[in-house]
Amino acid sequence: MKVQIVLTDESGATFEGFADLTPKLSSRPTRSSRASSRKGSPVRANFSTPMRAFVKTHARTLSGPKKFALLVAYLSKNNPEKTVPFTDIESNWNKMTGLLGKYNPAHSTRAKDNGWVDSPKQGVYVIVPGWEIILNAT
Repeated sequence: MKVQIVLTDESGATFEGFADLTPKLSSRPTRSSRASSRKGSPVRANFSTPMRAFVKTHARTLSGPKKFALLVAYLSKNNPEKTVPFTDIESNWNKMTGLLGKYNPAHSTRAKDNGWVDSPKQGVYVIVPGWEIILNAT
């Protein structure tokens, strides 16, 4: 399995890299590892579903910044090279306030601070590779 790792130190310097991971071989799974494996496999986003169904499926337990990243990911179809205008994000968010809640402008800033989205220029956003971690966080 290939993973991408992005680290930021105290001074704000960012370090990126890729690594190949191999499964750890063990003689017998412990009780706790068996219980955790039953909790379910990682959540995968299906971008071919309709937007409301996609948001309803994934946004229930997410915070505002995570919902913002989820919406950017859907609108860009998880393509980090595709820019999404803020007006499209806000318009779609306001169509789904029952699912997403009221929009707060701080959501976009916090999503950028956490490294889930980026804004290459004012008024547009792109999804950052690795954002999917928000779907599997508890």
